[in-house]
Amino acid sequence: MKFLENNGKNLKEFYTGENSKDLSLSIARFCPNLKNLFVLFNNGELDVLKTILISCQYLESIKIWCGINYLSEKEVLETVAKYSTNNFCELKIHHNTTSDASPDDLESFFICWERRTPKKLLSF
Repeated sequence: MKFLENNGKNLKEFYTGENSKDLSLSIARFCPNLKNLFVLFNNGELDVLKTILISCQYLESIKIWCGINYLSEKEVLETVAKYSTNNFCELKIHHNTTSDASPDDLESFFICWERRTPKKLLSF
């Protein structure tokens, strides 16, 4: 995490397969200029995802694992729709199980996304 403290403000991309709440919070604290991020969030760490989306104002793309032991797809969709910045345009969700998002969850997400200003296409 010392690496992020020393170099985080210069990073545009950060990818980690480690699922550490402390690491994720360090990303939010020290990497305000990130554009692309891959990080693992354990189940119950929705607040950490919110913190990253709020703190990383230039974030355009995030890749997240969903499923058992991770955040649910529904939680991720709701949080990205509510807390991502106007720069955000790419959401990649990987699963370790079958998707738990219902058609209603997806419809709700896309309706919320459509209301954003400025309108930016989303790669999903």
